[in-house]
Amino acid sequence: MVTSTTPDAVAATAAPALPLVIVPILSDYVFPVPQSEDVLTQRNDNNRTGTSHVPGINQNTVQRFKRLGSFAVHGTVLSQPLFVKNAMVGNVRQPVLIVATSHNDVYAFSPSEARPDFLWHTFLGRPVVSKTTTAPPPQEPPPAEGAACAPNALAAWQEGATLDGIETGLVGVESTPVVDPALGRVFVSYKTFEGLQHIAAISLNDGTVVKSVVVPAPNQEWHKLHRNRASLVLADGVVFVGFSSLCEGSQIRMHGSISAFDAATLEPVGRYQVTDDNTDGGGIWQGSTGLAADTAGNLYFTTGNRRLCFGVPPGELDHPDKASLADSVIRVHTERAAPHGSEPYHLNMEAADYFTPYRRTMEDCFDLDMSAAGVLLIPGTRYLGAGGKEGIFYVLDRADMGGPDTSDPLWIFNSVTTVQERVKHKDSLDDPARDHVHQKFQATEVRWPGGQNYLLNSWMEWPHIHGTPAFASFGNDQFMFLWGEKDKPKRYRWRDGKFELSPLEGEPIAPPYVNMGLNGMPGGFISVNVDPTGSGLGVVFASAQICDEPGYPACNKSQDNGVLRAYDPFTMRQVWNDTGEAQKYWFAKLVPPTVAGNRVFLATRSGKVLIYGVPQ
Repeated sequence: MVTSTTPDAVAATAAPALPLVIVPILSDYVFPVPQSEDVLTQRNDNNRTGTSHVPGINQNTVQRFKRLGSFAVHGTVLSQPLFVKNAMVGNVRQPVLIVATSHNDVYAFSPSEARPDFLWHTFLGRPVVSKTTTAPPPQEPPPAEGAACAPNALAAWQEGATLDGIETGLVGVESTPVVDPALGRVFVSYKTFEGLQHIAAISLNDGTVVKSVVVPAPNQEWHKLHRNRASLVLADGVVFVGFSSLCEGSQIRMHGSISAFDAATLEPVGRYQVTDDNTDGGGIWQGSTGLAADTAGNLYFTTGNRRLCFGVPPGELDHPDKASLADSVIRVHTERAAPHGSEPYHLNMEAADYFTPYRRTMEDCFDLDMSAAGVLLIPGTRYLGAGGKEGIFYVLDRADMGGPDTSDPLWIFNSVTTVQERVKHKDSLDDPARDHVHQKFQATEVRWPGGQNYLLNSWMEWPHIHGTPAFASFGNDQFMFLWGEKDKPKRYRWRDGKFELSPLEGEPIAPPYVNMGLNGMPGGFISVNVDPTGSGLGVVFASAQICDEPGYPACNKSQDNGVLRAYDPFTMRQVWNDTGEAQKYWFAKLVPPTVAGNRVFLATRSGKVLIYGVPQ
């Protein structure tokens, strides 16, 4: 078990007051889409395109796919498996698959169904237990006060038990790690039973924990109230970790933040906080998507809502005529400076530009935050794309993101008492001219079968975008793929600097959709493979839920409800799915498939990673 010392408190860099200094950036300051088969970070690259380039996997060959095997792990897999084609593991050059679990286990596997045993396994320490029904066994002390969210009960945590796909509410590794092949390191963010948030550097060669540190924070209470769900990003030798709330129901103010660590030494070198200490919100969770990054020292991310309508006292910056960067899209500029104390250098981190939707106050009260999905940097352009729980997709100029709209109305949820008034209010705000953006459109829509009404009673009835859309280039054709909840999978064409607004659609509507209580959450999670062996070859993979179909549970059940589907990227016709496999599995929310090594690897909540490919 890894132990760490208590960190020294560090000063937070709070969000600056308006006006902000706009730092111009150029279209070539983006990471190129990698053409190798390596998947070193969540969604493949720091643009977060979700696109791989594996020869031989396309809309034709996928029709011969079968499930070839699985890798057994301890805990649910809430992070995307990572792949290094030519890693040094066990002092031998070989391909390797990295898997991390909610139980704080990290594994290295040979990415072949013929070798199901792990190459190495590292246990980082007991995770936080956040919910379910049973108390800890007598020999297991409860976590420190505040380490798990009240009023949730504690779940049993047992050293040797298998989880068997049962949700236990473990909060260990919730984000996708990041791999640095040059250093031979896997960087992992994890939470331990006493409530502390850590980051570890693990040897890619043998799984040894080279170093683990407790994340520096303003105070110990921070650790009990925050979690890391946004996947890690490595840029210019720095590992960045984004944080959001662990306990949304708490009346204590919480703040989104980013911590920065030097990759070579794991020394903390900087910290940025989204909201001021006197206000609330701005969590960075992004549907588990990692921060996007360009080559000019800029980070791009979305932030969560304030909780003005949920009993948290408003602060000075929570009023509509004040600057708060909650529920926004932000660009933070980073720049190395002289070290503070023992740092190898200090990283200045300041908000350089941002966009806040003018509907922000309504979004706050409906819990319709932007941070249900992350930021997509559109390759080769100066634009980024982002969309959240309203299903509205924004295309922003990275050099001038739009700032705020000061006409954001002072709108309080409890003052709108009827469904009709809420619908009217939504319509009255539907004015695209009031958002200073390059493009804005309703990317997802509610597709309730049977004529059910769109009631707008809460966040549950909106067509959320979770995770981040995928973006792929097939020669001169460029497409964005997404699958919002309550909607069908869609493909939007990118042409002349904008998305065409007549998408191609696939099937089916994202279940469950039997009633408003079973609300289509969370949609599908997409990865695209562009086959470099021929023009027009490729395939779109989507991990989603399935229910009320032969061999699958009813929509009010949660287990054994996963399905992997494949679509032709040019027609969106479904060309394959895994419903013919006898053994079912529990869908891993927010996790896209990994396409690498002539295989597709799929995370599950059933204590295993599944392997798909063409049988030899």
